[in-house]
Amino acid sequence: MTEPYPPGPAKMVGWNGIELTVPKTWEAIVSGPCHLLFEFDFAPLFELRWERVGKLSSSRFEARVRQIRHQAQKGGRPLARSINKDDLAANFDFTRLFGDDRGELSEGICYCSQSTILLVFQVLTHQHRLRTMVKSVLKSLKCRPGSEVLWRVQDFSLKLPPSFHLQDFSFLAGFTSLKFNGPDYSLMAGKLAGAGKRLEHQSLAALLPVLAGTDHIRLQQKEHSCTGYRKPGWGKRMFYRLKREPPFLTAKIWRTTGSDHLLAIILSSTSNICDTSLDSHSQRYEII
Repeated sequence: MTEPYPPGPAKMVGWNGIELTVPKTWEAIVSGPCHLLFEFDFAPLFELRWERVGKLSSSRFEARVRQIRHQAQKGGRPLARSINKDDLAANFDFTRLFGDDRGELSEGICYCSQSTILLVFQVLTHQHRLRTMVKSVLKSLKCRPGSEVLWRVQDFSLKLPPSFHLQDFSFLAGFTSLKFNGPDYSLMAGKLAGAGKRLEHQSLAALLPVLAGTDHIRLQQKEHSCTGYRKPGWGKRMFYRLKREPPFLTAKIWRTTGSDHLLAIILSSTSNICDTSLDSHSQRYEII
């Protein structure tokens, strides 16, 4: 059995406004837009669920706590007892922690006023050593907003401005995609495994139009990358709008250094896209 932690390095996980540091041997599973499940050796350790609820006063927070606990009770889960521990107080404005019959931390409800995120966590493992490590990991949990939002799970890392909102995601065998809506354009970040075998049968110039969903794109291929763009005139813009396609598109696919992956960024919009946007996003997307 692999040692969970310590020893061994830790890793940062980020998803939709939440960041925390976990042992590198723990697996973060995306179960929803605001739902992460953490496992070790295929056994669940703990889960996080959250939502942006707007500004909450202390009394409104307590009302939400009662509502969440009532829903849990209706779902058949026994209510845990309130415990007086402030392990998470440093990173949140309001916290309510609950424990089992021995007073061990089992679940909690936390609120951050800066991000207006209300977060619920539940400890799922019953092994004492792992429960102790989960409590340590939860102390690293934070959701305070910054200049960039970290999307970092599995083996990739993407940083985006907070104005980009997740619309869809897919984790398929050999292919991962995240789709966002931004203030000026939509963004798709893709990751393909098995770069070597793929490129034996298809060039980057053949793969990029498939990912972009259109053959109407001008391509420029280099040794390890391929870029494409579409900047139609007025007549063509109407043609694409009638087809319900965004007229403007700029995209890039490239082979990563030191791993057998291809990464792709695709931007699409109803208006012209700034020439520097593609490179800016590409530089913040990497295999880790």
